[in-house]
Amino acid sequence: MNYRHAYHAGSFADVLKHLILVELIKCLKQKEKPFFYLDTHAGRGIYDLAGIPALKTHEADSGIKRLLALEKIPFALADYMSAVKACQSSPRDYPGSPLLVRQLMRPGDRMALTELHPQEFECLKTLFARDSQVLFFLQDAYQGLRALLPPTPRRGLVLIDPAFEVTHEFDCIISGLEDALRRFQNGIYAIWYPIKDRYGVARWMRQLKALNVPFLNVSIQPEADSESERLRETGVVILNPPWQFDLTLKKIIPSLLDVLSSDHRGQFHIDHYGV
Repeated sequence: MNYRHAYHAGSFADVLKHLILVELIKCLKQKEKPFFYLDTHAGRGIYDLAGIPALKTHEADSGIKRLLALEKIPFALADYMSAVKACQSSPRDYPGSPLLVRQLMRPGDRMALTELHPQEFECLKTLFARDSQVLFFLQDAYQGLRALLPPTPRRGLVLIDPAFEVTHEFDCIISGLEDALRRFQNGIYAIWYPIKDRYGVARWMRQLKALNVPFLNVSIQPEADSESERLRETGVVILNPPWQFDLTLKKIIPSLLDVLSSDHRGQFHIDHYGV
């Protein structure tokens, strides 16, 4: 396990994932009943955009830094940006998904975090030390799905955000989801994925359809095709999406693309399966 998210923190892929995550948490908070949040690939929780890893890739330059540079934040992105700024102790900080969600949680809500990288896990422990609403485990993501589901209360969100270091990650996700859905059938599941191998993604979509669970798939490519080896397109799948969440996506994703697409040739797609 060598992956360190610090090299990619604040990238356009991060922004898409976290924007959707904030909107999903907002939906859960519409009801008074507490919710449970499980982050299977939690990382360290907060990242330094001026640190050596981030400056090696400069991925935040085409992601969160474009939003932070705006004089006026588009209304559709305001809640996400408010959550980001609430987590910052300095302008160089960018929160990971655990810290973003923790900032939005209410007193009765609960969070469980799994992370396999020892150094990242130690940072996570330090960040959430003495926080009674947060549990953290040095554990494989898919083992965590088996161990921590179903939650109490049986209402909540699972974020699956793999590094895609292994070639069979899509198959691992399907296997993990099959087991998780048996344990927590009505939970919301958000899965981030890169779009590099279109054949592999299409195969994965067929596997997702075979789960017989309604889902939304949103993908975004901020810039036109280029010869760059960097990730140019990414997506998020939402299983058991909240009611009319597709309408939310149709409001926030165009606004995001307007900011991230410097050549105004970017594109997005929102697809429905069984919704």
